[in-house]
Amino acid sequence: MKGILESVPQFFYIVIAIVVALLLLSMTFQFFNQFKRSDELKIAGNRMDVAKKIAAYIQECWTENREGLNPNSDVCKIVNMNSTELVTEYDVTKSLDCKTIPNNKCDPNDCSNCKSSNYPDQDTVVWDVRDKESKIRISYSGSDRKIEVVQI
Repeated sequence: MKGILESVPQFFYIVIAIVVALLLLSMTFQFFNQFKRSDELKIAGNRMDVAKKIAAYIQECWTENREGLNPNSDVCKIVNMNSTELVTEYDVTKSLDCKTIPNNKCDPNDCSNCKSSNYPDQDTVVWDVRDKESKIRISYSGSDRKIEVVQI
C-alpha cells in the first residue's frame, strides 16, 4: 500500500505533462492555420451571381494588400467556378466599386466608365479566364500593383 501511495504523485506529474504537451500542440496547429492565406472556395450559379462573388473576392484581396500599396505579391483565393455562362472581365467590372478599385480596360467590351480620381493607373484587374467551369486564382501582383484573375 505504501508503494502505491508514493507513486500517485509521480502518476499525476506524468498526466499533467501529457495534458500540457497536448495543449501546446493544439495551440501550435491553430497558430499555423491562421497563416493559411489561400482559401479554396466553390462558387456556382448564373453568370452575374458568379461575377458578383468574384468581384467581392477581388475587392477583398485589394483591401488586404493596402489598395495597391503592398510591394509583395500574394495569392488571395483559389476558386472553383461553375457558371452557367462564361464570366467575363466586363461582368465582374460591373460589380466592382470603381472608386476603390478602378478597371477601365476590358477586352472586347467597354469598361471606360469604371474610373477613380485616386489612382493614376485605372486598369487594376488583369483577367485571363476562358472557361465557364474552371479553377481560378485571385492574386495580388506587387510589382504591377494589380489584381490578377487567372485560370489554373
